[in-house]
Amino acid sequence: MELQIHGARVYLAHHRDPEGLYALWSDPRVMTSVGWPRGLGLSRQEVKAWIASRDPVTDPAEQNYRLAVYSCHDHSFLGETALGFFGRPLPTEPDLKLLPQYWDQGFATEVVQLVTQFLFTMTPAAVIQFTPNVNNAAAIRVYEKCGFQQTGTKFTWTPPPTAVGAVPVTTLCLQLEKAMYRADGC
Repeated sequence: MELQIHGARVYLAHHRDPEGLYALWSDPRVMTSVGWPRGLGLSRQEVKAWIASRDPVTDPAEQNYRLAVYSCHDHSFLGETALGFFGRPLPTEPDLKLLPQYWDQGFATEVVQLVTQFLFTMTPAAVIQFTPNVNNAAAIRVYEKCGFQQTGTKFTWTPPPTAVGAVPVTTLCLQLEKAMYRADGC
């Protein structure tokens, strides 16, 4: 699977992506927003093993695709996105993380557009929901710019006792219904 829009391209994460994913998942500036202020704590080898363990697409309706995000211009690794589990009746909950050097350059908006378009035109998803950290104003602005509305719902993720180094995170729920989707949005 490969998707592309203006400056960003996304495709299934695979063997060429471990260094980028390691950098992303180890960066406290990125991971603090999702409850891992010191990063995930994975080694390069563990990231490589995780990628190797991913089963290629078998049933698209039940997969939470982990996608690598690259620049169309210079092919730099920008970050990752996940499409969420879109074969279920609950809102589909994608995810997006970019390396800090690519923040505030429009890549996040492009990836949200791309993921939204794919989910609403190629899957049975009826509602898409992003849940950024309540303190991540930049992410909230991107989602609102792309038509997502705050529902007023906040969730607090409490890490399990086995998640060493993780801290609770309060997130804000922003949703977009397929009926409200405009392909020219953002």
